[in-house]
Amino acid sequence: MNSLDKNLWKATLFCCLLTLFTACGDSKDDDKEEGTNPVTNNNSNTDNFESKLLECNLPAGETLTLTNRNDHIDYIVDCKYNIKGHLNIEKDVTIQFQTDAGFAIYDKGYLKAIGTKNAPVLFTGVDKTEGSWRGVFFNSNHVNNELSYTTIEYAGGEAFNSNGDKGSIIVYAGARLKANNNTLRHGEMYGVTMNYGEAEVQLHNNEINTHKAPLHIQGQYVDKVVGGKYVNNSTNAILINNYTSTISDNCRWRELGVPYHILDRMVVVAGGNMVVDAGVTMAFAGDVQLVIDEGASGSKPSLVAVGKEVDSDSIAKPITFTGINKIQGAWKGIYFDSPNPLNQIAFAKIEYASNPAQEGAIEVWAGTVLSVHDVEFKEIQNCAIHGGHKGYLNAVTTSNLIYTNTSRGLCEE
Repeated sequence: MNSLDKNLWKATLFCCLLTLFTACGDSKDDDKEEGTNPVTNNNSNTDNFESKLLECNLPAGETLTLTNRNDHIDYIVDCKYNIKGHLNIEKDVTIQFQTDAGFAIYDKGYLKAIGTKNAPVLFTGVDKTEGSWRGVFFNSNHVNNELSYTTIEYAGGEAFNSNGDKGSIIVYAGARLKANNNTLRHGEMYGVTMNYGEAEVQLHNNEINTHKAPLHIQGQYVDKVVGGKYVNNSTNAILINNYTSTISDNCRWRELGVPYHILDRMVVVAGGNMVVDAGVTMAFAGDVQLVIDEGASGSKPSLVAVGKEVDSDSIAKPITFTGINKIQGAWKGIYFDSPNPLNQIAFAKIEYASNPAQEGAIEVWAGTVLSVHDVEFKEIQNCAIHGGHKGYLNAVTTSNLIYTNTSRGLCEE
């Protein structure tokens, strides 16, 4: 091959290599462009990433299911959302409420929000301030009403009704609700408010913190509260509301780690059987009385309040009946008018009772059957146990009573 041919061959080879290199470079640019397009297209499709505004009404006969749409705010409510249909909320959904917005469930409608421990349903406010939205109001007796593994925060601002009831959760007269394993926090008023009768509720293992008080309920609903944690509230106590509470069924007062504050007269009536667990503290507001009264029914209601001298850990667990104010005569005391042989107060402390309106920390009417033993009466300005007339204490048995700064022990007119 001569030198000219060699030079021609080299030039041809160089051109081929240059063409091949340029083509490969163009191919990489094309790949880069193709790789960018799907991202651009995905970003331009915002339907799956934007929060969805819910309408203000769910009419009867309609069903709506809310599912997780993204990792942020799934749905927004900017009104009092009236639910007369069926609203289901699945796990890991976040709903943000605008100022004074809230959920109100009526008639045959229901709200069923079920999360999991690791993926709760979140109800929150657009403003991270206590009471920025109303909360959840149940005025429906539907069996599907349920809140489980939800978090409700920044609620309890405006009231739903003319009665002015406020709370993160409000249960109205005759409503039904199962609320278990929820966290309620940063509420302006109460965690759960139940001021009316005939509701069917279950409140198990809820954590309520940073509210005015965790629960504001009638005495008949105490039996429905099981477990839970109630800390860092303005008042760490279960408030029994300031309407006369009537107990006409079996009612167990469990030890929940906080006292019960009894704000008005409480009466155990026909068919009522009140059991107070060891370790419970019941603190009474001024001029308030606990009454066990058969009236004309002859049904023999009862109070059984038996603490423990020691438990399995060798720790005493007395029951304490006391006043919210720690002064003599802070509350009226306990009144018995029932011949039920179950009536018993034991391993307990009764203090600051017996104001001028009642002669005894325990007042006994004719025919009452009662056992009182291993009880300390402390700071009682009148009698520890008083019978209004001679013979009223005939069926009252006592033993191991301690009187600390108490005027008199057993008294009978």
